Amino acid sequence: MGDPADPDTQVGPVTTPPQYRKILDYLDIGRQEGAEPVLGGGPADSNLFGSGRFVQPTIFTGVTNAMRIARESGQEAIHEYLQQKSVWISTAAEVPNPFVMR
Repeated sequence: MGDPADPDTQVGPVTTPPQYRKILDYLDIGRQEGAEPVLGGGPADSNLFGSGRFVQPTIFTGVTNAMRIARESGQEAIHEYLQQKSVWISTAAEVPNPFVMR
């Protein structure tokens, strides 16, 4: 995580306060619906990244297709974040490979 102008940066800040709030709200919704964050799941440490709007890369377990974080799409900030910055781990018995890259 870091400065988006730095070519070594892999994850930059969220661009607007409403997008940032929406991402954090969806992470909360995921937890409320029973998804378990095993990595990240909230704002990044401001001591490391300053006052920018950084969100920790996040991995949830226990996500089902019925959960809002898995099914809502469109132009929302969380959809783009989930498509670009996340790995879904499927625990469904019928899926031979539990790692689903989006």
